[in-house]
Amino acid sequence: MKTIYSFTRFSLLYFLCAAAETSATFILKTTLDVGEAFGQLDYTPSGMRPVKWTPYMEYATPVMLDNSTQLEIFDQNTTYYLNWDNSTASTGIYFSNASLGSGITMLQMDADGCLQWLPATGNPNGWMWCYMMDYQYRMFFYNTSFIGPPEGCGFSPVCLIPYQNKKQGVFKGRQRF
Repeated sequence: MKTIYSFTRFSLLYFLCAAAETSATFILKTTLDVGEAFGQLDYTPSGMRPVKWTPYMEYATPVMLDNSTQLEIFDQNTTYYLNWDNSTASTGIYFSNASLGSGITMLQMDADGCLQWLPATGNPNGWMWCYMMDYQYRMFFYNTSFIGPPEGCGFSPVCLIPYQNKKQGVFKGRQRF
């Protein structure tokens, strides 16, 4: 009886540890006008850290939705947080930018594994991509009641898919679209 109890306790502990390690880290995935794309932290000459979309899963930046409902973005040895660039807020369109300090809160995954922002005044699934002048697709959030997205932009859910570690061939670094 004692052997069965110890084995059961060990099995449960092993299962919980394995599940926590493999299911906590994700990559972002969306669909652009040119096909499937994955989220990658980028650096601009101005010092911003926008989230851009790359067609190559192996270049995606790992993310995690933490207990305070912030999206943590892991780039090399630094943890960033998803934030909004408020310079675009007056239009109801938020440019996604990563910051070292605390990020936006109240993000959650829906039943399909897609990201929602609960404080949205419009649609909590208001994720949008825009093709920018630097020839990159960038991530935005559409928090307005206008009929459609601006020219060069489109709506698409942003979903979290399980991250595979470097040993499995994912996360090779930066890549241009």
